[in-house]
Amino acid sequence: MTLAMAGCVPTQPAAALILSGNVPQQALVLEKSAYARPQPLLKRVLLKNVSDAGARRLLIQQGDVDVAYQLGADQVAALQDAPGVRIATFPSSLIYYLGFNTKDAQQPALGNPALWQAARWLVDYDALAAQLLKGQYAVHQSILPNGFDGALETTPFHYDLAKAKALLQQGGIAPGTHFALTVVNQPPYIDVAQALQASFAKADLHIDIQPVAESELWSKMRGRNFQSIFIYWGADYIDPNTNASAFALNVPGGAKTLAWRTGWEIPQLSASTRAAAGESDVAKRRALYTQLQTTVQQDSPFVVMLQGAQQVALRQSLSHARQGIGVSLLYFDEVSK
Repeated sequence: MTLAMAGCVPTQPAAALILSGNVPQQALVLEKSAYARPQPLLKRVLLKNVSDAGARRLLIQQGDVDVAYQLGADQVAALQDAPGVRIATFPSSLIYYLGFNTKDAQQPALGNPALWQAARWLVDYDALAAQLLKGQYAVHQSILPNGFDGALETTPFHYDLAKAKALLQQGGIAPGTHFALTVVNQPPYIDVAQALQASFAKADLHIDIQPVAESELWSKMRGRNFQSIFIYWGADYIDPNTNASAFALNVPGGAKTLAWRTGWEIPQLSASTRAAAGESDVAKRRALYTQLQTTVQQDSPFVVMLQGAQQVALRQSLSHARQGIGVSLLYFDEVSK
């Protein structure tokens, strides 16, 4: 079985298969382990790094690969009726957000809560999800993805230019303010960045889009070397603390969480996050996470916009294709061809 994706590093353990070949930045080869019980149905899995989404679509359409990941909405639409291909939709814990570097020395407006508030009203959430991204993503505005216990499902924000302009004026944000937006040079990031650029410009906020490879984006983010960023966050485990400890925890000498990366100083909220993690009463714990989510949703440098549903193109010759809600690939030990 051959998979095409942007990057080729497995994101799940592959105990049933072992690494037998590696060409850096190009391909990985996995072979079934003689010790696996039960034995995988596939002898070999080849993961190919194909950086261009259009090229990945052509490969799956022509039958040169069996699976294609990270296809944009246009590529998925083009494959819907392609002979020999089907589109599978798997649940995803990925949430997509706009984040501001509140400590950026070159653009102090990014640390002004008025800008964060206005940004919430300058995103056309419904148009992004339904029209631009064609149903690949759902509108979502809290840090816990739907499917997690206690996830906040309210969506209080919508596109409102007048409200955004009023917030900017009240907060002293100068007309014509510019800031850079760093995004991955793959769909859907470029598409969303261009949509944000257009909607923010109507409020006289000007976005300079900086597309980079995903590895470079994470490097910039970890070093606080960005002004704003549109990217995803995926849960490491199925518990509210996995996301709360990323978005709502920033303590001196602690982990370099997302809150740290954006320079958001939150001693009280950090204490609440730690308290929620240690709460043993189910109802109390859920209430604490509801409060945490509401705080981040309403007043933070994070504008959560979407939750993903991963669409993967498969050749009809594949069966038993499944994957989990986390950031993962197919369960290679179950797939047959």
